[in-house]
Amino acid sequence: MKKNYVSLLTGCFFALGLNLALAQSPTITTANLPVVGTAFGERADSTAGDLPNFTVTAGSASAQSWNYSTQFVNTYTTGINFASPSGLPGASSFPSANLGETNAGTSVFFTTNSSGLSIDGYYANFGTGIGYVTVPYTGGELVIPTPFTYGNSRVNSFSSTYSVSTTYSSTTYTSKNVQHSTRTLTADAFGSLTTPAGTYGNTLRIKAYQVNIDTQFVYLGANASGTPISTTPSRDSSLDYEWVQNGTPVLLMEIDMNGAGTSVTGANYTTGVTTGIVSLPSAFASLSLYPNPATVATSFTYENKYATHVSIDLFDLSGRLITNLANENQSAGQQTLPIDTKALGLNAGLYFIRISGTNGSETLKLNVD
Repeated sequence: MKKNYVSLLTGCFFALGLNLALAQSPTITTANLPVVGTAFGERADSTAGDLPNFTVTAGSASAQSWNYSTQFVNTYTTGINFASPSGLPGASSFPSANLGETNAGTSVFFTTNSSGLSIDGYYANFGTGIGYVTVPYTGGELVIPTPFTYGNSRVNSFSSTYSVSTTYSSTTYTSKNVQHSTRTLTADAFGSLTTPAGTYGNTLRIKAYQVNIDTQFVYLGANASGTPISTTPSRDSSLDYEWVQNGTPVLLMEIDMNGAGTSVTGANYTTGVTTGIVSLPSAFASLSLYPNPATVATSFTYENKYATHVSIDLFDLSGRLITNLANENQSAGQQTLPIDTKALGLNAGLYFIRISGTNGSETLKLNVD
């Protein structure tokens, strides 16, 4: 799962008339890593007709000048707000994480330390009949290594194991999914980067090649035990190019390719970033529950200030997720969500409804009589 962690400080190479051929590679340090309160927006392009325009030059010990100001044509907006992980759904499974973010009902957990920024895993809704599942990354997926400069290389190995159960034609099956990954990151070039958002001097380009070996074991019954009735192994790889700038929080731009490096699968760039304890403007207004307290049903009404992806979750008083009530793209304007508390089997007591969008979330209390 790819996420773009970015900065919007403008380089001054051209304004000062510096000779790029004499520039030195920056060293990316822990000052480049996000903190709680770091928030950014990005624009991504995955349109097939645009992707061939994102060519990548060979690495070089001499400073380069990359210009991607016109390649992004058909884009969509995404973003992330790094928060304390303790308040996010699924946090208890990631006790060592010191950063987290939630978007569209999925919580992702990170660790930052002297070695860089790594993903510890995620907690996500796997759909009807399965619900929310914890996917840990043992060893952590390294996103930004530190300290890192031109010519440096880092090999990162991590793995994940999780199981899900489903029932088909009155028979229960359990799928145990095991993935082993090796990620090799190399600082292969440096120089000046131009995106639609501006020009950044003294950037470092990181080439990230990742190999995944996945095996799915399917068992008869509600547990992953005994002899599997089927085993399906697979192997895939990917190649990403990522630009970072020393002293700013993470990625400026990213180009994703297939493992052979022969075709581009997506690209994104930063549109803006803030650092520190910040409160982003909510995407929602006029939130209400009626009736509240509820006996058999209630209606959740709210207004989307703009079109956004909306996820609505119901939690009990202990913070345990009961169910996901909505997970979809919605247009701007007034919305109404009926909630059948009786059908959900809610006992009398206090519950919480959280609505999440691109720029954050809001929480309401629901009393059930």
